[in-house]
Amino acid sequence: MKHHTLIIGAGHSGVTLAASLRTKNWKGPITLIGDENHLPYQRPPLSKKALQNVQFTEPTPLRPEKFYQENQIQLIQNSRVTSIDPQNHTVQYNKQTIRYDRLILATGSNPITPAIPGLPNVKSYQLRTADDANRLHNIINPSKHMLILGGGFIGLEVAASLRQRGIEVSLIEREPRILNRVAVPVVADFLKKTHLDNGVRIHCNATIDYISKTSDQIILHSTTDQAYNGHELIVGAGSIPNIELAEQAGLQINNGIQVDEHNQTSHPDIYAIGDCCNQFNKRYQTDLRLESIQNALDQAKMLAAHLCGETTLQQALPWFWSDQYNTKLQIAGIREQADTQIIRSNSPHATAFSVWHFKQGKLEAMDAINSPQEFNIGKKLIQSEVALPIESIADTTVDLKSLL
Repeated sequence: MKHHTLIIGAGHSGVTLAASLRTKNWKGPITLIGDENHLPYQRPPLSKKALQNVQFTEPTPLRPEKFYQENQIQLIQNSRVTSIDPQNHTVQYNKQTIRYDRLILATGSNPITPAIPGLPNVKSYQLRTADDANRLHNIINPSKHMLILGGGFIGLEVAASLRQRGIEVSLIEREPRILNRVAVPVVADFLKKTHLDNGVRIHCNATIDYISKTSDQIILHSTTDQAYNGHELIVGAGSIPNIELAEQAGLQINNGIQVDEHNQTSHPDIYAIGDCCNQFNKRYQTDLRLESIQNALDQAKMLAAHLCGETTLQQALPWFWSDQYNTKLQIAGIREQADTQIIRSNSPHATAFSVWHFKQGKLEAMDAINSPQEFNIGKKLIQSEVALPIESIADTTVDLKSLL
């Protein structure tokens, strides 16, 4: 009997799962349902090249159209699944019913719309899809002053792209510093200086109380009576896992869809991968919900191996990157439990450096600014889980390859 695999979500994780199953000679039918009227595409450029280019170009497809035909993957586009019936193994979409044997939720995450009085009364923009990027691209004009609400990665990458187009930008962040939850102060401070040097106005500790508008401007009013005026508003206030279908189906939810080591949910025939799921990480002994392309790809490949009856490999090390101007930030591992931080740098004003996070002598995580070679070595050292001479990390005369 050939089991039907149904994947809801045609992003990086969903497409990679379908492709990996076929690579492993999965013989059963595969259906991939996506809610956009585009071939599944690369998402990282949406906040970068898609906005930087004067002429908007459609994002690069993950696979050409013929790939789905040649590999007998039924791609259903521009369709939104409205419900799941786990008991009868069916889902509803566009008033149609489709049956599955194995269901995979690759539903990703959704942008947060903060509950700020006045926000619904002004036109604002968020960035999740190619259509979002196209709409945002259409309003870019050198005469406009753009307001960005949120100093996370999306807000910062959009700010960098706009400045590279010569657009005036003010970024408003309610926390004491940008990237407050995800980056250590030395990294956040470096990126803040980079943005300031490129002309972005950054306002931290700015909680917006309400939003008003005039005939041609939007005004953000802070709780400290500051006002930030601009012509357009971009909201980059973070994201939440897309769990609506999972909740409706009665699956266990815990900051995302709770899954086991094989990405199986609380229902034996339903799995979840990518941004939408929360999984226990053996390396760090904690539940993690990771919003990164690499995690989505890794989980998809591991699930494909599991569904094909293979012994799955060790969980991949979490890692992430962000490009802003000519600066590349790369992060590997999880630093929350670290007890020691070492900065490896040739000078206090270096434009390339790395930050190493240790727990009881073992490397837990590292951040690299414009240091790809150190990043690659750091990833290997984290995975080795061996005790390292911390003084050698701090000493820039030491060849890090000698520690491998």
